[in-house]
Amino acid sequence: MADDEQYDTPSVEEVHQGDTPGDIPPVRTEVVNPVRVDHLPTRIGDFESRNIILNAAAVRILGYDELRCGVQLWCFAEDVVLGRTQAECEQGTGPIISGGLAIPYRFGFCDELWAKVATGGTANATLNIVSERWAR
Repeated sequence: MADDEQYDTPSVEEVHQGDTPGDIPPVRTEVVNPVRVDHLPTRIGDFESRNIILNAAAVRILGYDELRCGVQLWCFAEDVVLGRTQAECEQGTGPIISGGLAIPYRFGFCDELWAKVATGGTANATLNIVSERWAR
């Protein structure tokens, strides 16, 4: 039996917890005690390292991906501002990754991701990106 045949891979709608079909009534539940919730395993992953020259203008580094479940970023040399939109990044309202510490920043959304140098000047910043995706 192949590995793919062992698992019932959820659809995108199941992962995003879409509505159930109309002929199946919802079941009311009430949580009365702490509940353990396990993260579903990721079956697909991408690894890449990009040398991106960043300046005061925001650059899109990741596009929208509904199958992406998480990304880890490491930045080297310069502090980098992140944003989910170009405007958010250019305004500097997003998180800042410290380039000198090389501490990974993890996020778990499927929106676009934009980046720019925090100081406003031109710099050569290396972004290491590890992207995790849900199985199709």
